[in-house]
Amino acid sequence: MTVAKQKDRFRPHDRNKALYERTGFTLVELMIVLSVFAILMSVAVPVLNNYISRHRFSGAAMDVLGNLRRARAAAVEKNRSVVFRVIVATGTYQAFVDDGAGSGDVDSNGVPDNAGNNTKDGDEEVIVSGTLPRGVSFSAANFGGNNNFRFDNRGFPFNNANVLTGGTIDLVSDLGAVRRITLVTSGHTRIQ
Repeated sequence: MTVAKQKDRFRPHDRNKALYERTGFTLVELMIVLSVFAILMSVAVPVLNNYISRHRFSGAAMDVLGNLRRARAAAVEKNRSVVFRVIVATGTYQAFVDDGAGSGDVDSNGVPDNAGNNTKDGDEEVIVSGTLPRGVSFSAANFGGNNNFRFDNRGFPFNNANVLTGGTIDLVSDLGAVRRITLVTSGHTRIQ
C-alpha cells in the first residue's frame, strides 16, 4: 500500500468533512427561531393571563363559600351565634362568635352585655377572616338589608332584626365575570 493511500484511509470522507467543519447556528437561523418564539409567546401570554384570572376568580368564590360553611358549622359545634360580615368596599369578610367575650356584664344577668349585638367586641373569637385576591371584588352583599347576618346555634341565618333571612354575596372579576353566592333560610349555601 502506498503512502498516499494510507493517508486517505485515515481522512474522513468528504461528505462527513463538511459536517465536522460546520458546527453551531448561523445568526440568521438564530433570529428565525427567536422570531417564531416571540410570535408564539405573544399568543400564549394573554391566554395564560385569562386562565389565571378565571382560576383566581373561581378559587375566591369557593373560598368565600367554604368559609360561610365553616362559620355555620362553628355555630352548631360551639352552640353559639356566629356572625358573618362582608365589607364590600375593602373586599374582606369575617366570621366571629358573637358571645360578648371580654365586654363585661354590667347588669349582672350572667350574659355579657355585648352578646348578640352583631359587632366584634372585646375578645370574641374569630372563626374565619379573609381578603379577596387581586382582580376579584365584592359588588354587593345583602342579607335582609344588611351586609352581615348571624348563624344561630342550630345553623339558621338571622338578620340584625332577628328575623330568619337568606341573602346573596356577589363577586365580580376584573374580566367582568360575576358569581353569586346564595344563602337560603335553611342555612345552606351555593354558588350560582
